[in-house]
Amino acid sequence: MSEYISKAFVYYSPGDVRLEELRINCRPTDIIVKVIVSARCGTDKTIFYKGHPKVDPHAPIVLGHELAGETKQLR
Repeated sequence: MSEYISKAFVYYSPGDVRLEELRINCRPTDIIVKVIVSARCGTDKTIFYKGHPKVDPHAPIVLGHELAGETKQLR
């Protein structure tokens, strides 16, 4: 297993999002992608301001799925 370090905005609770450095363990079947740009969707915005009953119990959590990147490694 390879370990990579990545920065991410981590959601803790409404209004509490922190930029953190995360250690990510990659399995042999994972694809490594260098994120060039990331955006938020409307649901992310709502979660930031109001929270969400399906997200808050899992906090801290990295939100977001809107991104563009470059494939760095196929394992």
